[in-house]
Amino acid sequence: MTIGAYAINSVDPELHGSTGPGGSVAMPSFTHYVWNNEKIGFPPAKRTIQLAYHEPEKIVMTFAADLSEAGESYLDPAKAIRINGKIVQIPDFPENPMKLRIIEKENVDVTKYVQSSPPGVNNEVEVNYIVKGMSRAFLKRHVGTLSLHFVVSLPEVKEKEVVREVVKTVSGPTKFCMNCQYSMPADANFCPKCGVSPESFSGPETKSCVNCKETVPARAKYCPKCGAMQPL
Repeated sequence: MTIGAYAINSVDPELHGSTGPGGSVAMPSFTHYVWNNEKIGFPPAKRTIQLAYHEPEKIVMTFAADLSEAGESYLDPAKAIRINGKIVQIPDFPENPMKLRIIEKENVDVTKYVQSSPPGVNNEVEVNYIVKGMSRAFLKRHVGTLSLHFVVSLPEVKEKEVVREVVKTVSGPTKFCMNCQYSMPADANFCPKCGVSPESFSGPETKSCVNCKETVPARAKYCPKCGAMQPL
């Protein structure tokens, strides 16, 4: 995760797969934090988040803003949040500025605004708010606090369909999926069984495989080299 101008890729995987009717497997969801109860200054607040999922089924956004401590401050009712330059349409969004000083919205569908594809696509997130009665020097310190995150849900995959696909594609050097331990081509950008991208586990923190001592991502459930289960 790099914070500066800003590039964010903070991932909290919720890997709770389950089997549904007809042999389908419910895919895990992944939470990506853009702001996590952080102070914000002069508007707008901007950050970039990179997503590397293959054809996610749905992406929802949850956010909370508190601008009550900084003069007459409130979210811009005309363009509160932009993603990749497009204004996000937020259901039941208030027009009264007084109701936009402290506001929270959950599970806003932003699938059509967000881009995602292996090995990773940058998404520009912009939060706009209006501040009155305060100097620009003061705004650089603190206007309010902001939390915003995305939850990425992957589509269900039929087990039988996956097996047919694997027979056609698995050949040559292989690696193990760090989520489900499935053996797949070494150059695969996502697991053909569970759909999770290896890039989803990337990050600064690592650990050594308990079996082969290979350096693996800290969130890996299985070693990509030997397939051994890893402690989390």
